Amino acid sequence: AVVSTQCTGSSGINAEYGTVFDSNVENARKKERKALKFKVGTGLVIRGWDEALLTMCYGEKAEINIDPDWAYGKKGNPEAGIQPNTRLIFEVELETPVNIGV
Repeated sequence: AVVSTQCTGSSGINAEYGTVFDSNVENARKKERKALKFKVGTGLVIRGWDEALLTMCYGEKAEINIDPDWAYGKKGNPEAGIQPNTRLIFEVELETPVNIGV
C-alpha cells in the first residue's frame, strides 16, 4: 500500500534534544507541506519505518525510535549527516491508511 506521511527526523537521545536531519513539516504551513509518499513494506525506506508504519492507524501521530540496525547501521548516511551506528527518532503523522494486501 502507498502511504502518505508528514515527518521530522532527528538523531540523538530523543526528538526534543536531537539534531534534525530531515523534515517536511518545519517552516511550512499545513497547506504547503508536501507529504512523503512511498509504498510501505518494499524496502524503499529504512526497515524501522516499514515496520513501524505497518502498526499505525490512519491519522495517528507517533514518535518512532529506530535502533541503528533498522536504520542506516554501520555505514550511516553521510549525505544526510547521519553518523554510523546512530539511533534515529522520527515524529510521524500517517495521513493515509495502511491497507495490507491492497
